[in-house]
Amino acid sequence: MDFFKKTLGISLFLSSFAIAKAQNPSDILGVWLTADARSKIEITERNGKYFGSIAWIDQPNDASGKPRKDLENPESSLRSKSILGLENLKNFVWDKSDKRWEDGTIYDPRNGETYACQITLKSDAKLEVRGYLGLPAFGRTEVWVKSK
Repeated sequence: MDFFKKTLGISLFLSSFAIAKAQNPSDILGVWLTADARSKIEITERNGKYFGSIAWIDQPNDASGKPRKDLENPESSLRSKSILGLENLKNFVWDKSDKRWEDGTIYDPRNGETYACQITLKSDAKLEVRGYLGLPAFGRTEVWVKSK
């Protein structure tokens, strides 16, 4: 029984370091490579909220050699905007108690959909990005890595 208690105690102690990685709201800042490695998102802060813009895409031009546009956007007036530079993460706020960024949205230009989203720093080099509809349980998580 003592072995079990000691092992559990050590495990909890070590896991507290992994959970406690994000100590500051600014830990999210920087450029992140998406899970499919097809784009990089630069996350910045404005007035206490966090936003992300597409800083790089693997295929910036369409078949005719022109910059890719946001053709799937549900707002027809925005379909002429370039994908490169598009703000696709909006209005995230730091939740100190949960140690994550919440209450934001993520926009997917491939399908024109916007999802509720929360972001958790898993290590200095990994973000867990969860987009969902309604409740976080009904979503998908991707891991983004810090880009150099």
